[in-house]
Amino acid sequence: MVNKPLSFKEWLFNYFAIDYDTVDVTEQTKKIWKDAYQEHLALSEREGNHES
Repeated sequence: MVNKPLSFKEWLFNYFAIDYDTVDVTEQTKKIWKDAYQEHLALSEREGNHES
């Protein structure tokens, strides 16, 4: 069974308890979070390919 990846906002809340819609941070911080999320997706995809 393949798990659907978390959305960016779900990921941020589940892993870091950050509510993207209400947190007051700079745009640079949001970019860093989005970059980290993309890295998380890439790693998750790579790990998923090794499970057989």
